[in-house]
Amino acid sequence: MTAAGLDSETAALLKKVARPVLLPLLRRLRSRRTTKVPRLSVRDLLPQAEVPTRVDVREDRTILVNGEPFFPLALYYARDEIDDESGEGLARLRAMGFNTVFFSGGLESANRLDRIWGAGLYVCYRPPGQLCCDFVLLKKVVSRFARHPALLFWEMDDEPVLNRVKFSNVEIGCRVVRSVDPYHPILCNQWLSDLDETEEMRRWAGLADVYGFSTYPVPSWCWGCRLKLVEQGWPHSIAVVGAQTELWMSYAPGKPIIPVLQAWGWNCLEDEEAAYPTYQESRFMAYQAVIRGAKGLHHYGMVSSSRPNFACGIPPKIHEDLDRTHADFLEARRRNRRFWSYYSKVVKELSLMSCVFTSRDAAWTLEIRERQTPECGKESIEWRVKRHLNSFVILLVNASDANVTVVILAPELKGRVLKLWGEAKSVEVNSDGLFRDVLEPYAVRIYSDQPDLLAPLSDFHTSID
Repeated sequence: MTAAGLDSETAALLKKVARPVLLPLLRRLRSRRTTKVPRLSVRDLLPQAEVPTRVDVREDRTILVNGEPFFPLALYYARDEIDDESGEGLARLRAMGFNTVFFSGGLESANRLDRIWGAGLYVCYRPPGQLCCDFVLLKKVVSRFARHPALLFWEMDDEPVLNRVKFSNVEIGCRVVRSVDPYHPILCNQWLSDLDETEEMRRWAGLADVYGFSTYPVPSWCWGCRLKLVEQGWPHSIAVVGAQTELWMSYAPGKPIIPVLQAWGWNCLEDEEAAYPTYQESRFMAYQAVIRGAKGLHHYGMVSSSRPNFACGIPPKIHEDLDRTHADFLEARRRNRRFWSYYSKVVKELSLMSCVFTSRDAAWTLEIRERQTPECGKESIEWRVKRHLNSFVILLVNASDANVTVVILAPELKGRVLKLWGEAKSVEVNSDGLFRDVLEPYAVRIYSDQPDLLAPLSDFHTSID
């Protein structure tokens, strides 16, 4: 528990469900937390030899763990899996493709961190005080757990601009962390409501080492205040993920950008299946983010839950009839499980593709020579060409809700036969370096002349408890 008497997950839940009533109260409670700053000196710095997991950033923003490229695939939240002392829940997350989980806790956290590491997972660690207060305790936690092999990132308070977290306090928190542990980046994740927040978002980007953002665009009628972004020229569709990835890269030059993708439904009881991204939409948002430059993908959701949680589709209304409320929770959980029955395959695919995502860009690119659909233009086709096994992989998406027929020029591929990974199909490139494809709305295409990395997906199956 925090000094305010609320754990960080509960505080985040209450703020989102009943923000107008509870936010002033939460601010008053937070103000009671201690902001005493511990004495800092060069003697606080941990010797590098005592830190088993060291995280750096390559010049192309790729994350390196002990010198090796790493593409974070993290889950918010894994509360039940972490609390499962058998380790089976965490093992299922790892088998699904996740390599990182969100974590919060204090000095008592060693056993849970050991369990997470035993499953082959890293953590994004939000310590007590969330880098905005409780600085004496923060220093103790960092000194102890910077040495833990599971640590990937330290993390600030969630969405600090939206939640009006005091910047000067977090500056102190970052200074405390870095005085002890310069070997693990500090992650900041934001919620953007309006482009008028640009300067404030830039300021926080300067404080963080890794910059992220939350974006949950499904269904389109749940955008609320984010409709201001549409008025300011952004797409009112799932293609907003790419637009925000590119904007975040401009806010944080040289730093990794990690979007938090939608793995939940805003109101699954009333919106039913429309509350969740489809399989196609989920793949598109992930690949569009990578094409625009994302260096990791976090996922806001909960695979399974024994208790109500916003990330699991908490009932939108608490009834006086507790039996009805309980029934609503069970129905929300059932719908959440159905969503994860296909979203888990998306996560597994991203895991299989991680070695491509972390590879360097190829020295050549494509050109769209012709499109044969009047509803949208060439700009709806987005791509990135990556090196792979002394060859290449082309990542390409259709960022529109219309079918598009395109003719693509790639002179480097003259006369080759390209496999469409994950589709058991191929396409021939003619002697002029041209090939043609028909792209359905929000299509994802992966072209390569190398063996299909997604072949194991045909046998992939996971059970959701």
